[in-house]
Amino acid sequence: MQATLCELMHNKSSLVPTARDTQCFETLRAAACGNFEDEAGRQIAFTEVLIEGGILPEGVRPGFVISTDYHDDGDLRAMCLGHEVFYYIQVIKNEVCATKSEPYFETICCWLEQIRYIMSTSELDVDDNGDKDDRAGKVRDLDKVNFPVVLVMHFGPFLVVAAAVYGSEPSAEVVGCIPLHVHDINLAELEAGDRLLAALRVAVHSLRERYPDIANSRRSLAHFPFREFYVNDRGVRHEFTYLTAIDEKRVFRVETLDTETSRLVVKFSRQYSEAAHRAAHALGLAPVLHAVNKVYDWYMIVMEDMPAGYTTMWDLKRESSSAAMSLEDAQDTIKTKLAELHRRGFVHGDVRDKSTAAIARDVLLVDWDWAGVKAEARYPRNVNQEIARPKGATSGELITEEHDMWMAGRLIQRV
Repeated sequence: MQATLCELMHNKSSLVPTARDTQCFETLRAAACGNFEDEAGRQIAFTEVLIEGGILPEGVRPGFVISTDYHDDGDLRAMCLGHEVFYYIQVIKNEVCATKSEPYFETICCWLEQIRYIMSTSELDVDDNGDKDDRAGKVRDLDKVNFPVVLVMHFGPFLVVAAAVYGSEPSAEVVGCIPLHVHDINLAELEAGDRLLAALRVAVHSLRERYPDIANSRRSLAHFPFREFYVNDRGVRHEFTYLTAIDEKRVFRVETLDTETSRLVVKFSRQYSEAAHRAAHALGLAPVLHAVNKVYDWYMIVMEDMPAGYTTMWDLKRESSSAAMSLEDAQDTIKTKLAELHRRGFVHGDVRDKSTAAIARDVLLVDWDWAGVKAEARYPRNVNQEIARPKGATSGELITEEHDMWMAGRLIQRV
């Protein structure tokens, strides 16, 4: 998660375009829907429209990809820790399927080759001047850079905007795809195009400003999220640093930088029921909740870390487990507290052994992403059907009390 790219995703559906953004999109539609004899003509027309419309800064031109003989169809670069890096890459094809290369993968490959080159030339060794300490310092700073880039593909009458970052591994995602030959009365698509260009403008100029100091703007390594503080219910800001990721599910263990340091768990989710979590905590069914902050399109949930010695229902099923609580006791506790939570008007939706933590003689549910008010909360998209669930527990359906109890009844089943 990188700040500018999270903002790009957020802005494409919420930013109010300027009059100039709208006029630029109109000009782009007129130009892009024309017929060009070759790709060079389309590249020039596309780039000129975006520069004149203020979407892109001056200086976009085709360039060679680092030390290779390959070139893109236009890019923007900045200096970062002594290296020239891409922050914008465009690939333009005359028509759909006009060449063998796929535009999206072509832009990604250009970006990845740059990262490969930088990493390979930034090893921990003595440079030509023998200044090992300075070299080592740059490499440590480089570990905090996730190389954010905006990728733009224009082929035929289509415009695609994507974003990519490099943490522990490369990650690229399409932000929006707009048909430029859409009819004039299709206002929804036209307005989406206005917003996409506006979001592109903000993102490109933001990366241009941020890149020179990008390594100094964060404490944590590149594969951790950019947000390094939370604000509690009293409006007090607490800084923290990331320690480790938990189960690769956008859940992290952090350490606060207050006078008295403490370890917390920070989770990022696209949906969350703060009310359900707090109601469950009052019943002793959920950890202490310190804050729920909105970070662009994400909820950042900050809760108490589990104490040493806790286990999960999954662990309790193992014969080697020496937990103080038996499987049967843990299951009975969950059922009793779930029933009370239901009486208070909430449902959970995902009562599983791996999200159930047993602590001494108590038991907690730690995942509250799907929870919500009865008769309102629904299952999200892409519900994992490989996990045993009751009939009707699938994407878009209402979460019911019966679903919760059915899953609670299966907690002690060994698999």
